[in-house]
Amino acid sequence: HSLCNAHILRDLIYIEEAFDAPWATKIRKLLVRAKKKKEQDPDLKSSYYTRVFNTFTKTIRPIIKGYDKKFKKTDEQRFAFALEKHKYLFLEFIKQPLVPFDNNQAERDLRMIKVKQKVSGCFRSQDHIHYFSRIRGYISTLRKNKQSILECLIDAFNEKPYIPMKGE
Repeated sequence: HSLCNAHILRDLIYIEEAFDAPWATKIRKLLVRAKKKKEQDPDLKSSYYTRVFNTFTKTIRPIIKGYDKKFKKTDEQRFAFALEKHKYLFLEFIKQPLVPFDNNQAERDLRMIKVKQKVSGCFRSQDHIHYFSRIRGYISTLRKNKQSILECLIDAFNEKPYIPMKGE
């Protein structure tokens, strides 16, 4: 499980602009560099993760330590505390080859349910939601594995479904 870094990048840009926060710029650039490095080499060494993790932590620490409990937290401080709390989840994509930088694909997969709901008004039963989700999930898997959707659907109806192998 990891968190979506695309959302974090948007929030970091907001913090940079609203609070003129150089630490947010540094974190944003760190994440973007790590993403590019991961794209070049999906099996990064653990020493790279450690370097990024330490830089991430050192950059956020002054914002957190400078917080005075007498006053309400600003958006900048709240965000820094959230980054600190969930840093392992934000940086998981560096350690795990199969963990994506963002969850945009997962969001796209779920978006169709909302579109269908808006167009049709609703699903008639929980079973219909389940069937719709299973079919959409299967099609998404076919797409991710570069399979012919039509051919695989025909095969599935003929009781010979495509089942991806691990590492495929």
